[in-house]
Amino acid sequence: ESLTRVFNVPIVVGENTRKLFPAAGYRELGLVKIKGKQNLARVFEPSQTGMDPDSTLLAKTQRHNTALAHYYQRQWLDAQTIFRRLAEADPADPLYKYYLERIDTFMRVPPPDDWRGELRFTVA
Repeated sequence: ESLTRVFNVPIVVGENTRKLFPAAGYRELGLVKIKGKQNLARVFEPSQTGMDPDSTLLAKTQRHNTALAHYYQRQWLDAQTIFRRLAEADPADPLYKYYLERIDTFMRVPPPDDWRGELRFTVA
């Protein structure tokens, strides 16, 4: 539930759920580090992209995933460019604003050397 608030999406699933139901289609939300856990976890938002392989939703999801790959590799300008275009095309989607704000912060104050793209998350 807390991750849904962080990413401002209705449903967040993990890698295991994604593997169990691959036809649904998913947009990767990011990597999270849960307090008390050693490994990073990828989290996703289920979507309908798997229903229509020619859909604009599929193309948007692919652009999103490309931007996220740039983000993970600290290629801030490339990630920022794609996320900005996605935000302009869909200003109601708060996830793009979230990543644009993080990129702006990281361009001013880079993350630590051991950062791998994760959001460090503490479950209260």
